[in-house]
Amino acid sequence: MDIPNVLVASQFSAGEGGGMRKNPTLICAPVMADSVDKMHLDVSKAKASGADLVEIRLDSLKTFNPSSHLPALINNRPLPLLFTYRPNWEGGMYEGDDNTRFHALRLAMELGADYIDIELKVANQFYDFIRGTAYDKTKVIVSSHNYQQTPSVEDLGDLAARIQATGADIVKIATTALEITDVARMFQIMVHSQVRSVCQNLVNGNLILRCKFDFLQSPYIVSKYHVPVGLNSVFYLLMLNYFILFPPNFKSHHCYSNTPLVLILLVPFIGLVMGDRGLISRILCAKFGGYLTFGTLESGVVSAPGQPTLKDLLHLYNLRQVGPDTKVFGIIGKPVGHSKSPTLFNEAFKSLGINGVYVFLLVDDLAKFLSTYSSTDFVGFSVTIPHKEAAVTCCDEVDPVAKSIGAVNCIIRRPDGKLIGGTVVSPLAGKLFVVIGAGGAGKALAYGAKEKGARVVIANRTYERARELADLIGGDALALADLDNYHPEDGMILANTTSIGMQPKVDETPVSKHALKYYSLVFDAVYTPKMTRLLTEAEESGATVVTGLEMFLGQAYGQFEKYTGMPEIVRCWFTDPRSRTVSSALLPAPASFQLNGEGLSLGRTRKIFTVRSMSLLIVSFVVGVVLFPLPTALCWGKDGHYAVCKIAQDYLNQDAVSAVKELLPDSAQGHLAAVCSWADDVGYTHNYRWSQPLHYVDTPDFICNYRYCSQSFHLCSNSFCFFLLASSFPCLILHFAGDCHDSYAHKHVCVTAAIYNYTMQLKSQLNYNLTEALMFLSHFVGDVHQPLHVGFLGDLGGNTITVRWYRRKTNLHHVWDDIIIESALKTFYGSDLSTMIQAIQSNITDIWLNDVRVWESCAHNYTACPNWYASESISLACKFAYRNATPGSTLEDR
Repeated sequence: MDIPNVLVASQFSAGEGGGMRKNPTLICAPVMADSVDKMHLDVSKAKASGADLVEIRLDSLKTFNPSSHLPALINNRPLPLLFTYRPNWEGGMYEGDDNTRFHALRLAMELGADYIDIELKVANQFYDFIRGTAYDKTKVIVSSHNYQQTPSVEDLGDLAARIQATGADIVKIATTALEITDVARMFQIMVHSQVRSVCQNLVNGNLILRCKFDFLQSPYIVSKYHVPVGLNSVFYLLMLNYFILFPPNFKSHHCYSNTPLVLILLVPFIGLVMGDRGLISRILCAKFGGYLTFGTLESGVVSAPGQPTLKDLLHLYNLRQVGPDTKVFGIIGKPVGHSKSPTLFNEAFKSLGINGVYVFLLVDDLAKFLSTYSSTDFVGFSVTIPHKEAAVTCCDEVDPVAKSIGAVNCIIRRPDGKLIGGTVVSPLAGKLFVVIGAGGAGKALAYGAKEKGARVVIANRTYERARELADLIGGDALALADLDNYHPEDGMILANTTSIGMQPKVDETPVSKHALKYYSLVFDAVYTPKMTRLLTEAEESGATVVTGLEMFLGQAYGQFEKYTGMPEIVRCWFTDPRSRTVSSALLPAPASFQLNGEGLSLGRTRKIFTVRSMSLLIVSFVVGVVLFPLPTALCWGKDGHYAVCKIAQDYLNQDAVSAVKELLPDSAQGHLAAVCSWADDVGYTHNYRWSQPLHYVDTPDFICNYRYCSQSFHLCSNSFCFFLLASSFPCLILHFAGDCHDSYAHKHVCVTAAIYNYTMQLKSQLNYNLTEALMFLSHFVGDVHQPLHVGFLGDLGGNTITVRWYRRKTNLHHVWDDIIIESALKTFYGSDLSTMIQAIQSNITDIWLNDVRVWESCAHNYTACPNWYASESISLACKFAYRNATPGSTLEDR
């Protein structure tokens, strides 16, 4: 079978991961099965998964008969094959003699294998062994593996030259990273090993080659060679194949020698650094010109330490789109493998068309890392434990907030090379706020809580450090060991900012369960696992729990905006329920709405009730909510939702108030407004990710009315209805009209359908989770009245329309969702939400009194009329929100 040159064939094709590939780097899937039959299956799996070629590890076979097994593998192969028969002295499993290996590899070449791998130590013997063999179709990779360290640049250069001197078609060098900075030396060799230069008219003497790389601060000597007397210098260097020039993508490079350079030829080079600290070599080789990288079919089944999976290379790191101009971002920490940041940021880069890749950076010495990777191509870093405090001294400039708390969690490299440190704070305010941990995260959280007026207490294993931070922010301190007996009052807030409970030590917790009954809210910065032991026991003790994901997302969108310079549209991508991608980036594929008599799976149950006469509650509640006047153009962020529910509850009659209070969680203390943003908060979590499309509905572009349901009644069919089934209650046939579906094309998944759904649940006599139904309904009725939650499909409800609010760059959806109410609160109400709510209530009983009767009723005596709400909302969107809001326009309060 005639297999074309893999490099040429793959260079211009579209691979897995989307789009035309920006690099020729091949992805090789190592197969280490113990039988040929299993190898056949794995090769097919590799092809289906998007690999370019497969490495067949012959040394992994329990039984190997070259004469029968090699033809079976090579004939009709679906992908190019690389045959490796690795001896145990080079990290493999083969324990026999070299001649047996040589025979098998020679037979593979004779049968037309695409590649074979032979170790440098025996390369000359192998070439002697195969002399006279015809193998035009096979490329020989001569490899060297160092499982102890990564040598110096000079030694790596010498090693590359010795490998080329054997006659190898491709150089492969694999070393071990003791520090992540070791990988930079491999990148240096990889870059200048892509071309080779021949010196002309060189007499007997020393050839000295020097290069300055743009990610180094000073020049260095690449290597020094002595050219023997009588040996033609051109022939010598061709044999040596020493490489010294840069590819065109480097903006600042200087190479010079003591003799003219006259010839440049392409030379393939594989350079990989093993171990967790060497992971970036397996990803960024696509940027620096590596010929090949390895991606495993299964996590943990590796042929060398530190190999990522094929799936991660293609879909997490989007390797096909990594090119010479790709910017590098990453999370710096120790440990760091638990972080979800690469998943989130890389999905954001892909969705927003940013030429960047975000990687794990397992760093031991932060200052050394930053000075080694000093190129402006390494442009942004998230900083986590234990480097947040050290980062302050490593930056050229630090923003005032980060400086005041002594911790940096975000570093940006400016075009002039200077490092700018900052912190993205996710504050949690409360009554008595107990922060566990006095490190960088603890400082950030304590500082933010104090800024919001909380009384802060720092608990730390070392009391002295707790006292130091407490004195800094003006709080109290205690030793972590004393926290179990600390309960000066009920309803406290607890925030764990340490790594206690993080994988793999998931059984650990910083506080005993019996002490958690004194806390109303417990937050854990650990998000692997999402539900730590602390959160689980806190929830069992009756506290409201918040996972680390919310803090993570808050920091992430702040850092993303700093990295990219993109404005508030970044925030919307990370936090807006309309985002089609963030949930799939962070979490597994969703379970769709299940159309069955049991209804929807709504996650953990808080309270489940069957309440009679809920019609009265729904009518009163919906009427109260829709009283929030649309023409004032207020938005529906947390303040907007709070105001809606506060006003709505004031309009409930006594029976409805009692029913609401019975359903509300204890943490709400009888106030509906306290849970009105719950649907937004839980939308980021695994159990509720399915609910994200329920916050909005789209109409066809420029259609300023909305019609969702027919007027005729029919009995439900489980295969058709959107779970409106209730005891002896017929449901509407829902005619799909707008964008009432999720990104997986499941119909009837939108805000209007959700309002019907949860209204019917609350009216029914079935054992639904009525607490969640109430909290969802209160939020969704608010959403449907925000004009751009019912918007045009083409711009995703204004999310893709970039505008300015005065001088602030943002997008149209965010203007109506948050910014208008922020401006109104500050300008007209002295930043006092209660004053604004009172003003609205006053208008309802005065200016808008004649409109109340219309708001109180639905057509045809329906209990809820979301079709009407949505139609009114899109009409107002056309009249006010979309008016004059062209891309790039400036909006003001007029």
